[in-house]
Amino acid sequence: MADQILSGAIMLNVLLFSLLLGAQVLLRSRTHGLRFALSSLDGAVQTSTLEERLKRVKTNQLEFLILVVPVAMIAAATGTAVQHACWIALAFIAGRSLYILVALAGVPVLRSASWLIGFLAWGYMLVQVGGVV
Repeated sequence: MADQILSGAIMLNVLLFSLLLGAQVLLRSRTHGLRFALSSLDGAVQTSTLEERLKRVKTNQLEFLILVVPVAMIAAATGTAVQHACWIALAFIAGRSLYILVALAGVPVLRSASWLIGFLAWGYMLVQVGGVV
């Protein structure tokens, strides 16, 4: 059951990452034109604050997935019972969703706090799985 809950949370975070990728392309197309968005992107262009924030948020979401997926896979492969999997999954979804919103809005304190929610949930899961491996 915990595997399914955590898998669902990971899939929702993959969906968030996909939406961020799409938003990046749409914003680039809108700001610099479709020709540039479909180019090799080698040309130097002035990027907006929102473009820079979106790039950082997308990179951070990818880094989050790189941390979470291996731990969840190890838990599933070893049959580790992850305690409080529902709360961990909720923290992954809520924390990351909130992080995306406040980071794009440019609210530093809330950005850091929401990032911490997902990171602490990951750490709690890591401690549980790390004790088995």
